[in-house]
Amino acid sequence: MPRTSFAEVLDNDMGAIFIQPDGPNGDTYWLGCHDMGDDSGQSRDTTRTFCPDPSGRGRHLVALRTQGQRAEGTFDITFPVGKTADWLEVLDRRNCTVPVYVQQSECGERNVFNNYDRGIVYEDTLISAGTRTGLASRNPDGAPAGESMRTFTFTYMTAVDYFSLVETRWAHAATTALLGVATVGRDRCRGACGPAQEVCEHLICSDTSAVAQETIIYWSTDFGHTWTASAADPFAVAEDAGPLAAVPIDKSTMRAFAACSITVAGTPARVAYTDDEGASWTLVNVGSTNTEWINDIAAWSNEAIWVCTDTGAGAGGNVYFSADAGATWTIQLTGATDSLNALDAASRYQVLTVGDTNEIQWTADGGAHWSVITGPAAQAAADALSCGVLDEHNWWVGYDDGEVWYTQDGGDTWAERDLPLPEGATAITDIRDIAVIDSYCFWICGTATVGGNPFGVVGRTINGGRNWEYWLAPATGAVVGMNSMIACDYNRAFAVGDVVAGTGLVMEVAEIVG
Repeated sequence: MPRTSFAEVLDNDMGAIFIQPDGPNGDTYWLGCHDMGDDSGQSRDTTRTFCPDPSGRGRHLVALRTQGQRAEGTFDITFPVGKTADWLEVLDRRNCTVPVYVQQSECGERNVFNNYDRGIVYEDTLISAGTRTGLASRNPDGAPAGESMRTFTFTYMTAVDYFSLVETRWAHAATTALLGVATVGRDRCRGACGPAQEVCEHLICSDTSAVAQETIIYWSTDFGHTWTASAADPFAVAEDAGPLAAVPIDKSTMRAFAACSITVAGTPARVAYTDDEGASWTLVNVGSTNTEWINDIAAWSNEAIWVCTDTGAGAGGNVYFSADAGATWTIQLTGATDSLNALDAASRYQVLTVGDTNEIQWTADGGAHWSVITGPAAQAAADALSCGVLDEHNWWVGYDDGEVWYTQDGGDTWAERDLPLPEGATAITDIRDIAVIDSYCFWICGTATVGGNPFGVVGRTINGGRNWEYWLAPATGAVVGMNSMIACDYNRAFAVGDVVAGTGLVMEVAEIVG
């Protein structure tokens, strides 16, 4: 029956269950006549280490508390036995892992995947047991017949909550477009290593150089709410710092990197790094080719950092590698067919780089050997601007025509993910960045056309790319939308972009906590 008031809390009548039989990025199916029981949760054993209390005999102090790994969690799904097979019965026969999504929403149709106030993705679940009840009865007392039911018990190792998000624009002093954004934070609890900190609590971003003005690196220590310019600038006038990254180099120091992303005659590609939050910078030449510049940087650790370059005039780009936190660089990939625009690392060894005219190259051994990958035939004339690597088989590539393509077999075959349009938009015109959380959740940013004007757009998927939702910038940009983004987790991301209403755009997309 219709609801007559707004709900402050959710109940199980607002729930919906979805499965994805072929895994992340596959089709999702609503389990309509199914009940989900309690989630047992994932328990962790806590162990305490005791030392004598000097105040007296028989007394002890807790010197250390440690926890083991989380155990498997379990939940049950129950449904009436029908004349035809149920999806869960098919999955039980296949004995494959399957994602299960449980979503709750007060409004809208419950069989629409993107309709939720909050949800849980149970990643890679397995059916561990099953029961049948009420299969037959002689009905000796003439009572109404009961339902025949099946119940399956699922086990899982990872369950992640996701929420309906909202976008917020944060004020910024830059009067030029913002080019790059990265986190310089660490995820830690309060303790001996310092105060509590979340990954995206500390951020850096860079702006575009202006006439007689150097590019500026800005720092935030409050989730992007406020920004402070570096005390020193890493590059000269007319040189931009687009690609940014950071890695820990010891227990207390984060090294932040800014790469020069615009050609200046007479200088090779360069990277600057700082260990003191921009008070001073060390400038390092990357290679020796003059007029070469860097389009992207990927830092897996302080011993595994890559940059990809453009050498201009249609010449091929290169990939350089640093094993010593950016102090020195060696060339790994040379003579690519065209310029290289982006790269992403899934591990210390698995790295993908993409570029103009559908240039795609891959390494599975940390860059010792690179393989030319034949990209989607339909994109032969398009420029690949961004990429995301989930593992050695699953890659995503974003193009300058707004299309997104993926492979699930390491580049042997490709398929386009036909992205839905943001509300009010007539087109997505480019995909400038892809940020991967895991096989289920990753983010994109770029430009959407709304009313004939370019707007920054941020998109998120929580089922491996099958469904998407978007957040638009509050106003049109001057030329393009978003240039770069950093994804913190399932429920928070930051993107930076073009000038909107006089200043560079910083947009946070995050959950409401209250």
